[in-house]
Amino acid sequence: MADTSTLADARDLNRWIRRRATKENILNFLKTAVWVVPLTILIWVYADQEQATTESNVPILISISSADPNRLVTLLRPGEDIPTADLRGSRSSLDRVKQQLAKAGDNRLVRVTVPNTMQPGPPRELPIALAVQNAPIFTENRITVTNVRPQTVQIAIDTIRDEEIEVKAPPGADNLVGPPVFEPRTVRIRAPSQVLEEARLNGRLVAYADFSSNPDLAKPGNHEPTLVPIATPIRADHVDLSVHNVMATVNVKQRGENYEIPSMPVRIAPFLTNQDVTVQSDQTNVTNVNVYGPPEQLQLLRDKKVVPFAILYINREDVGKGNLQRTLEYTGLPDGVSVVEADKRKPFTFSVTQKSAQ
Repeated sequence: MADTSTLADARDLNRWIRRRATKENILNFLKTAVWVVPLTILIWVYADQEQATTESNVPILISISSADPNRLVTLLRPGEDIPTADLRGSRSSLDRVKQQLAKAGDNRLVRVTVPNTMQPGPPRELPIALAVQNAPIFTENRITVTNVRPQTVQIAIDTIRDEEIEVKAPPGADNLVGPPVFEPRTVRIRAPSQVLEEARLNGRLVAYADFSSNPDLAKPGNHEPTLVPIATPIRADHVDLSVHNVMATVNVKQRGENYEIPSMPVRIAPFLTNQDVTVQSDQTNVTNVNVYGPPEQLQLLRDKKVVPFAILYINREDVGKGNLQRTLEYTGLPDGVSVVEADKRKPFTFSVTQKSAQ
């Protein structure tokens, strides 16, 4: 009886299939399957992506700073700026967050702010777990953060302050005639307090002018105010000057050596062209004239290739005044060579008389 019933059911199913499996129905089924099957796959993939999952020991770059711009925070234990944590969320969100965290460079998307209640002083522990958990990169992507390691980091807090420092010539600038004049004479430096105190103890709390930036400042002579860069010898982070250029007035002495000219003739520069006066002196030459200049120019004097002379200038008022003393003017010296100041000031004794009428 059971076999007869089963056979009847099979016959009914066969008749139902023949009635339904028309060409039109098959085409409609295939058309529906074209979009239903991919949609079903997409829904399945999306559901899998949105399923909550956990990533453990994810490294997180953090930055630590003070709420007060005049304070500097320094991490004392290496590696504590990269804590790890467990992240839980949808697969798509986790992948997106991990991609942002892993970007090349100093990609510190999690910021920890030191409250103003923590004052400068000795090293202390700063809790970071709550700041990491509430970082926008996690909350905006619905990521739950747990098991932050380490829970605290060791920091030092210092104040950043301003101080006036003097502008000076660079060390080793031994070619100057006297100290240069700078405008402004002092500049303001901004740096951590500890850095400033260490620089003061080491004699480095100063700004040096860089004369090498302008080749003209190496030439002998008095230079008008010239713009030169300045820099501090302090080598530390968070150090800055209020200005980076000053005006410098410098007098550069001639680099060279000394030479003594054994004898130099003295010529008279008369005030009249008709030579109606007589100039008398015990000396027709000046002897042992010390000069200073480049060695190659001094060699011209030694080789007698250049013969300089001294000039005595006289005037009408000198006539009949007896013995007079006056400094000489020196000319005909090679380029860059000059008579030293002590010899320039040596007086020359002479007298001027009126010629008698013939």
